[in-house]
Formats: sequence, structure tokens, C-alpha cells
Amino acid sequence: MLDDLLDDADAVGESYGVKIVERLARGRQAGPTIVEEAMRRGSEIIVLGATRKSERMRKAIFGSTVDYVLKHAPCRVMVVSASAPPA
Repeated sequence: MLDDLLDDADAVGESYGVKIVERLARGRQAGPTIVEEAMRRGSEIIVLGATRKSERMRKAIFGSTVDYVLKHAPCRVMVVSASAPPA
């Protein structure tokens, strides 16, 4: 399943003429791991998929991982989002 997601990401980048280097990185916390990997590889952009939180839980629009990456990334960040399913 994860390989399918990485293949999909590669196909989307290719459709825009952008070279994608997808990586699977493991760490205790996703946000710092993503930022460290982007720094290590000299990334130009980080693309994250995220669902928006419901209106009732709107302290933040996205979760802590997206928030961390947006605040600490050494490059541009694109967040691709869909609305959360109705509760």
C-alpha cells in the first residue's frame, strides 16, 4: 500500500514535469523527521497530504506534523488537503 502511494506521488510529479524523489523515512516524530530529511537532501519543496480538522476541533487547521513542518522546513512546503469527512 505504501509503495502504491509513493508511485502515485511520482506519477503526479511526472504529469507536471517535475522530478520527484520519494523517500520513506522512519523516526519517533514525523515532523522533525521530515524536516531533517529535507535538510539532508537539499530539498526544494516538501509536499504533504493532510485532512483538515472539523470546525468543532479548530484550534489548528491541520495536525501537529503539518504545523511543525510549516514552521521549521528549510524550503517551500505545499499542503494538499481535502475536507475531513462529516462526523
